[in-house]
Amino acid sequence: MEQAESELSYLEAVENALSNASEIADLEEIRGELEEQAYLKPRAGARKKQKGAAKTTAPFFCFNRRLYNLCG
Repeated sequence: MEQAESELSYLEAVENALSNASEIADLEEIRGELEEQAYLKPRAGARKKQKGAAKTTAPFFCFNRRLYNLCG
C-alpha cells in the first residue's frame, strides 16, 4: 500500500512537471526520466545516444518532506 501511494505521488509530480513545462527540452527530460523508471519504452535510436552519454542515477524527481521536487 505504501509503495502504491509513493508511486501515485511520483506520477502526480510528473503530471505537475508536464503542466509546467515551458520548453521542448523540459518535455524531453521528463520523457527520459520516465524511460529510466520504465514507465515508457525507450524510443528507437535512444540506445545509440545512451552509449556515448553517461547514465544518470538520480531520479528527476526526489522525495523531500512528502513533496516531489526537481533535482538538478
